[in-house]
Amino acid sequence: MTSSSRNLPSSRGQQTRTALLEAAYRQFVARGYHGASMRSIAEAAGITVGGIYNHFAGKEEIFKAVILAHHPINVILPELLQAQGEDLESLLRDAASRFQTHFQERPELFNLLFIELIECQGRHMPDLLAAFLPQMTELAQRLEGIPGVRPDLPPMALLRAFLANLFAFQITDQLLKGAGAPDDLGGLEDFIQIFLYGALASPDEAA
Repeated sequence: MTSSSRNLPSSRGQQTRTALLEAAYRQFVARGYHGASMRSIAEAAGITVGGIYNHFAGKEEIFKAVILAHHPINVILPELLQAQGEDLESLLRDAASRFQTHFQERPELFNLLFIELIECQGRHMPDLLAAFLPQMTELAQRLEGIPGVRPDLPPMALLRAFLANLFAFQITDQLLKGAGAPDDLGGLEDFIQIFLYGALASPDEAA
């Protein structure tokens, strides 16, 4: 028996598991946690319902695997780690641009965010935190000592505020554009300006 033939069952099993996760991801973002059934996942993956149990104990275990692979924070952090910039402003601008581009291409990722928060009541957050905290820590470490950062501001707090602003912008932008909102509600550049420089006018500007 050759080494390639010995590896074949494992390879086929992994291919089936990958197909299952992709099918489950599509079902969850389209139907929600409760709306996606084991039957619909199996049909989308092209296998029997019984075949799912060779890989997962049930729908909860499938969803946990999907949420860890596709939760927006887990998806975007590797991209943000590639952001470039010699100072805080240029680094955050590049990160914001990467964030917007990524989620414009995959807007359905936000469905998982709401499914986890509303349907699942955040029960997977401990697993998500364990998965994305090392990447957040690495990104926060890049902010330490970079020109432009206030010395009294903890890098992790800065990163948390930055991500919160980006998610708020992208979610509201998606909702408002879908509702036919006017264009003067502000774009990403306005959010970046407010985040970096605040909303208060200087005394000279206020006068």
